[in-house]
Amino acid sequence: MFLLKEQPFELFSASHAFALLFFVLGAIALVAIGRSCQTKRQEMLIRRGLVLASALIAVILISFNLVSNGWDIHHSLPFHLCDTAYLLCHYALWTRKQWSFAILFYWGLTLTPQALVTPFLPYDVPHVKALMFWGLHFFVVWTALFMTWGIGMRPKWENLKQVSILTLCFMALIFVFNAIFGTNYLYLNHKPENPSLIDWLGPWPLYPFVMAFIGISLWALISLPYKKKKFWPLDFDEF
Repeated sequence: MFLLKEQPFELFSASHAFALLFFVLGAIALVAIGRSCQTKRQEMLIRRGLVLASALIAVILISFNLVSNGWDIHHSLPFHLCDTAYLLCHYALWTRKQWSFAILFYWGLTLTPQALVTPFLPYDVPHVKALMFWGLHFFVVWTALFMTWGIGMRPKWENLKQVSILTLCFMALIFVFNAIFGTNYLYLNHKPENPSLIDWLGPWPLYPFVMAFIGISLWALISLPYKKKKFWPLDFDEF
């Protein structure tokens, strides 16, 4: 079957480059669409249209994957950071709540892009697992970019502390879950099998702490440009 074609994925191959090109073009298009909004209602319709389109595609792909590959506690739970962020994207886009945007801003602009550079993929497109991987990670970063540079939301300094604490608590909970059930969500209990940036962060159990330190440092750095208020095409009050 076409969506189960088992063609191995090769890192930095032509297929990988095409996926990254598609990601860049999609990001540019979404930011442009966001900046073209002239009214609050128009912006809301675009945000919620993205939610519905993403949810429909996700239901189709996930259903097909479960029917063809079954359910596995090691891979099927939404406990990887990008899986959780993907679910949060829909709430953030639908409601425009500041707290949900802040999490996506920090996670989506610093952590998720790492998976685009060094993806952990058993098969290449058009396999359903590849389509799910690219779709999920693209949508997380696209949503963060759309909400930041498209419709003009921005993080607040208190968000940095809040997201940092939330992320550390999330990591602790997932570490315990991994230890109990023998899983490796967030790659906290051992490194991923494929080459990744984690390989440069030292051995276990050191590298989870290095990951957290680097992540929070990056979040502080990308918060600096938003210390002062910027002009955006639309400047709505929070709602």
